Order: sequence, then structure tokens, then C-alpha cells
Amino acid sequence: NTAAAGSYMSRLVIDPNNPSTLFAATNNGLMRTTNGGTSWTQVLGGQVRDVRINPGNSSIVYCSSNAGVYRSTNGGASFTFISTAGLPASNFVRISLAVTPHAPNVVYALYANNAYSFLGLYKSSDAGVHWTLKSSTPTNLTGSQGWYALPIAVSPNDSNLVFVGGLQVYRSSDGGSTWSKKNPSSVHVDDHDLVFTADGSKLFLGCDGGVYQTTGSANTWNNLSNGLLNTQQYHLAVTPNNPNLVMYGAQDNDINVLSNSTWDGNNLQADGFEVAIDPANTAVMYGESQYGGLAKSTNGASFFSDLSNSISATEQGNWDTPFLMDPNNHNTLIIGYMNIFKSTNAGSSWSKITNWTSGQVSYLAYYKANSKVIYALKGSSLYVTLNGGQSWQMQTAAGITGNRTAVAVCPWDSSRIWVTVSGYASGKKVYYSSNSGFTFSNVSGSLPNVPINNIYYQDSTEDGIYVATDIGVWAYDTTLHDWAAYTQGMPPVTVTEIELQKSSKTLYCSTYGRGMWSTTPYDFPKHTYVSLPNGVENTPPLSECTVFPNPSQDEIHINGTIGGATLQGATYELFTINGQLIQQSTFAAESPVIAIQTLSPGQYRLVIQKNAASQVLNFTKN
Repeated sequence: NTAAAGSYMSRLVIDPNNPSTLFAATNNGLMRTTNGGTSWTQVLGGQVRDVRINPGNSSIVYCSSNAGVYRSTNGGASFTFISTAGLPASNFVRISLAVTPHAPNVVYALYANNAYSFLGLYKSSDAGVHWTLKSSTPTNLTGSQGWYALPIAVSPNDSNLVFVGGLQVYRSSDGGSTWSKKNPSSVHVDDHDLVFTADGSKLFLGCDGGVYQTTGSANTWNNLSNGLLNTQQYHLAVTPNNPNLVMYGAQDNDINVLSNSTWDGNNLQADGFEVAIDPANTAVMYGESQYGGLAKSTNGASFFSDLSNSISATEQGNWDTPFLMDPNNHNTLIIGYMNIFKSTNAGSSWSKITNWTSGQVSYLAYYKANSKVIYALKGSSLYVTLNGGQSWQMQTAAGITGNRTAVAVCPWDSSRIWVTVSGYASGKKVYYSSNSGFTFSNVSGSLPNVPINNIYYQDSTEDGIYVATDIGVWAYDTTLHDWAAYTQGMPPVTVTEIELQKSSKTLYCSTYGRGMWSTTPYDFPKHTYVSLPNGVENTPPLSECTVFPNPSQDEIHINGTIGGATLQGATYELFTINGQLIQQSTFAAESPVIAIQTLSPGQYRLVIQKNAASQVLNFTKN
């Protein structure tokens, strides 16, 4: 079936008597195939979270949705709602089901309430026709993440031996009437699946920490996760001069550091997100937990101290909050909550450099040659500052459609930027602007129709760009003028970030589900930069134009320079505030004047360009 943004599958089961018949529980309904997956039919609508086949009679199928429990007696061709037969009618968010060959007509239904904690365990002994409440306590039986973690399993040898999970694993030997907590602290939290072997001798737990195995008594557990490369990484960090140091943040697996071939981590005791390594002192590291919980280590990640309590007490960031270190000053940091905050003393104190009253910042990007230039994504809006955050301008970003995910800034021209887009709109993946984000052109080329999660511009190349997609990495080949898959042996997996370790010329990427990968960089054409005395690769100075009077009725005067040169010979384009081009020409004088008598009253934008420099000026016509 055609992919759609936000689609997912919670359970896939096969009819043991007919392997060509399968059921898929999805958030777009219960799907059924009778030809081994060649074609699928929706047999029930809604958000379906679980499906089970009666072990003794495959014509009886059970499934649970956000509305309740359903039952089929014709092999899943159609379903009847049965939540009126002793099951809850409301106040639940998710239901998980379990069956056992020991008693084929026994079926259990585990409910999480609207607060995501335990509502009750229900049991049927007549193939789902009638149900009985077995327990509604303890209230912490399934933890507090029932929308996310709610597994249940029944022994194939004993229909009264039941295990449930969530935050911890609990065991019942009397059909769910009483419970005992069975997993020690060494077993990871956030449980997603519990599965018995066919003979009942072993029970496996799949959780956010990997795979564990126990027996029906559950007195001891074995961690089977060694060698599994399946961490769900959000971000990574390298440092320019140390090829043996890599850092990442991962879902429910904290901040981890690879130093001289040895991994160490789990020092934040949280989900791990954005990370950074101080290039001047690599023992100084920054790690972030969910919603912008920023922390700092001064001893190589052995211990972290909080940096963000003073901010997060007043504002909360996104689940994945953007955070950056200034590329030219390792003591300057910025982080985006509802507003953007800046520290000039390595996180000891913060000042607010925006004055926004709603929404949350989703992405930040520096112009490496001059870090006073910063771009920020906030919802559907693109902002830029040219003075380190003293003032911000919202760009029209005309031409972009879709959910914007990331920004890359050309390292030798701050007005040249690329913006990536998520979702499944074919041909709408990457957009390019040569005027600081005022207007964009579509440069998606032949990129596959999958979400684009991030973008990386490789320094010292001529527009050598990578994009991180839901199925791998693509590189823009400037000789082909199109994108080329750059998998380099990596499986099709969601890639979240890309970084280049410069001294070893190693390209790293973090993935959401298959760990971290590395390879040699793509063979991009090289770029010849202007070499400045301080070694910074740069273009001429930022434009410094002004427009006056503002507001004006008859004419506007433009003063100043652009890219260190006079305005004479510069081209300009005049747009409405909504991005409609109404005039374009070239300035004939060093202090040009534009007549605006014929313009309708309102706001306008003037885009001025000369050589590699550009500037956007806003003015109002009275």
C-alpha cells in the first residue's frame, strides 16, 4: 500500500493453518491479505493496536482498536463489536490481547486508561463471548505509558500463567487475579513485547534496552542484547582533530561516547538527544535529554551537571530540542525552546535573544564564517538574524510546501540556504534559496518519496550536500545535477544526522534503529575559498544597507554597501509581503532611489544582490 505520514503497524500475525492469510493491526485499520501480502483489504477501520487468532480455530479472530474489542467468526472477513459483553465502554486509550494453545478459547484483554496507566485485565473463557474482570490493581501494574508500552503474554502450557509489562514486568499464576513484580533493576524499562517459546520453556522480553530472556518462574533474566546494533539515535557529534572520539544521544539509551574504541554512557538516566564536544577541550561535552534538558560534563562524560533548569522552568522545548555550539567560539551556546536562549560563558548563564510568545523552535543553523548569522525554524516560519540575535527577521520562504525539518547554510555565502521537508508529497523534499530564505526553488530532483530528516553541507566542496532520509543517505552530485543514493552498505533505515570528522575524513551518520554508521565522504568537486588572515573561510562582509524614509509614500532611498561594495550595479527585486514579484531592475547609482507612488498601501520587501552578497529590506508604503 502507499505510504503515508504517520502510518505504523502494531502487530502482524499469520494464520497457522493458511500461511497466505495475514492480519496487520495499523493506525489506519485492520488489514487482511489472503494471498501472502500481494494485496490487502481493510476489514475494520479505526486505530487498531492488536490482533490475535484463536489457536484452536482460525476462523475466530480477535482485534482491539481505540473503540474496543472486536471478534470475527469467518476468518477475519468481517468483525462484530463485543465490548458490550462485560468490557469497559470508555476511559481507555489502548488494549492488548493474548491467547494460549493450552486453552484455545481463553483470551485476555489488557486495558490502559486515559491517563496511560492500568485500567484492568479482563478474561474470556468462551472465545470472547463473555468477559470477567480479573484485576484492576495494582495501579502501577503497567506503568504510566500505556499508549506506548503495554505487552501481555500467556504461557502455552498454563492458561493461568500471565505476564504483563509496561515500565516493569509482572507475573500472575492465577489468571491475573494477583501479581508480583519479577524483573530486577538490571532489566531495562519500557516494555514492548513478551513472547513465549512454543514449548513454554522460555519467555522473551523486547524493550527499549534490547532483548532479555527468562523462564516461566522469571526468577533470573539473561540480557541477550550484546551485538544488537539497534539504538534509536537522534543526534551525533564529532570533533575536528580527534578521530577516535564520537558521541551520540539515543531514545531511552542516554548519551554515549566512543573513545579509543570503548563505549561508555548512561550518565543522564534519560532519553538522549543533541550532543556536542568542545573542540578546544574534548573533555568538555554537552548532552541533552528530552524537552531540552541540557547538561554539561567536564570529565569526558563521566558526570554531567544541569545547565538548563533556569530556562526550562519557564519554557519547554520540543521533544527533540535544538541546541548548538558556536562554530567560532566554543564558549557560546544557543538553545531553542519557545524562544532562543544564548550563553557566552559555556552554559553558566543564559539570556533570551528572541521575544516570541507561542510555538517552539525546531531547528537552528549557524553561518560558519560569521556566527552572528543564525537561521531558525519555528513551525512553518523561517527566521534569520544578522547580528547574533539582537534582531530577527521572519522570511517569507515563498515556494516551500510541507513540514520543514532542517536548514543548511552555505559556508561561504550566508544568503544561500537549503531547507528540507518531511512527509510523502512526491517531489517536495529539498528547497534552495539564494536570498536568505525570501524565495525558494525546488531542488528535490529524483529523491525518493520519503521524509527528509536532516541536511549537511560538507565544507570545502562546491555545494557538496547530503540529506538524511527515512531510507538512507543521498548526496547531491553537482556533475549530474541530481541526487545519488549513498548507502555504502548501510541498510535502508531512518537517518537522523550526518557529520564529517575532518582529520580522518570519515563521514558518520546516526540512525533511528540501526545504530551509528561511518564511511568515506562522497567525491564532491572542491571549492576554492577566499583565504583570510585568520584562516576563516569567508566571503566579503555582510551587507549593510538601510532604507528610508520608512514608512514612505512617494519614494524610498537605499544607502550603504553590499558585500563591501557600493550599491551601483546591484540587482534588486521588489516583492509584496506574500512573495509576489512586482518589479526588478539594476541600481544605476551608489545611493539609489525607487519610486513607489503607484504601489498599494502595505508592506513590501526589497531583495538586493551583488556578486555573492544579498540583503532583504522591509518597508511600508502609506
